[in-house]
Amino acid sequence: MRMTHTYCELCSCEGRPPSPRQVAMAYALLQDPLGKVKVHGDRVKPAHDAKPGDMLTISIGTRVMDIEILSVPDRRGPASVAMQCYCESAASIAREARNQEQQRLAALSRPRSAERPDKRQRRQLNRLRRLQGE
Repeated sequence: MRMTHTYCELCSCEGRPPSPRQVAMAYALLQDPLGKVKVHGDRVKPAHDAKPGDMLTISIGTRVMDIEILSVPDRRGPASVAMQCYCESAASIAREARNQEQQRLAALSRPRSAERPDKRQRRQLNRLRRLQGE
């Protein structure tokens, strides 16, 4: 089964075929030049066949998941069935927990005002952000 269809089925949450948007997102992940989806550490094309036992590394934003495919479903089904078709590694789960903790601590260290900025303060903040980005 093609990687695009396998990815859509593993991420499914309803008992209907993947929408064109979901297939397009899966295709974009597989076509990314940075190799956002890798099988056994090698970048793959969307037409690559997924087999039970394959180790996938999927990068979405800051999250990196290491997944082993246990079985390939015949059709798209509910999320509970899809979750039984793969297993995320313990190292991947620990890395995600560490990343969430770092994000939580970073959010606590950011200064927060007691109230929302007014129009003038918002313009000043936007100006400051633009200057820092240059």
